[in-house]
Order: sequence, then C-alpha cells, then structure tokens
Amino acid sequence: MPTERFERLSQRKKKKIADAIREEMEHSPIEKLNMCRIAKKASISRGSLYLYFENKNDMICFSLAQEAARRLEQIRASISRQS
Repeated sequence: MPTERFERLSQRKKKKIADAIREEMEHSPIEKLNMCRIAKKASISRGSLYLYFENKNDMICFSLAQEAARRLEQIRASISRQS
C-alpha cells in the first residue's frame, strides 16, 4: 500500500499517479507493468514512485483496492436508487 509520503501529497497529485497506474494496468499484463511508463504518465520520476510505494506489488494492491472501492460505491448507489 502507499507510503506515508504518498498520503501527504495533494489530492491532485495522488489522482494523477493513481490514474497513471490504472491506465498502465489496463493496457499491460501485470508481469509487464513498466514503472518508467507509469512515472512518465504521472509526470514524476521513477524514483519518486518508489518513495510512494515500497514496490510494484504495493502499487498494484493500491490500484486494485481503489477500483474495488469505486465498484462498491457504484453498487451501493444502485441499491439506494432501487430502494
């Protein structure tokens, strides 16, 4: 999961990084995720990614957790509309 340093970033920067990770995951198999491409898309250095996530697995878990939370919110909203 993200480091404390990541949590201190602005919401805008966190979103940009999260979007870059998600986009890379949508277009590449997990074993071929490229930290340099993610960093470039997020407009940060590759080294910064390692300041924000301990390793690639942490980054993947973070992205999957975000997606799960988004889906859960969609399901809850759908249930609320039906009630």
